[in-house]
Amino acid sequence: MSNRYLIHTDRVAIRHVCGDDYEEITALTHDSAELHHPWIPRRDSTREAFDGFLDRIAQPTHEGLVICLRQTGAIVGGVNINNIVRGSMQSGMLGYVAYASTTGRGYMSEGLRDLPLSGGHADTGSA
Repeated sequence: MSNRYLIHTDRVAIRHVCGDDYEEITALTHDSAELHHPWIPRRDSTREAFDGFLDRIAQPTHEGLVICLRQTGAIVGGVNINNIVRGSMQSGMLGYVAYASTTGRGYMSEGLRDLPLSGGHADTGSA
C-alpha cells in the first residue's frame, strides 16, 4: 500500500481517493454524522454518487486525497482541492473532513501540514 502514497510522515500518509475507498468512506461518513452537523450536509451515499465524485476529482481542476494511518492504511480524513487554476496565478479551494473515530489525535493537522502543496495546488504530478 505504501507505494500509493504521495507523501508520508511517521504517523500518516496521503494518497489519492480511489474506487476501493467507497465502503470505508461511506461507513466513516455515516458514523461521523453528528460530528459533521451542521457544517457538512448529509449526502447521497450510493455507489453511483461516489463514482460521480471520482469522475469530478479526475478532472484537472480537482484533486481528491485521503489522509491515512501510515501503519494500517485506515482513512482518518479527506482533502479536496477544487477549482484549481494552474499557471502563473495558481490557486485552488481547500476543503477537508475528519472522521469521528480518529478525532483529537492530530492526524489531520499532521496530514494537512505536510500536504504536498506547490503554488496553491497539490503537487501530485498531475499538473
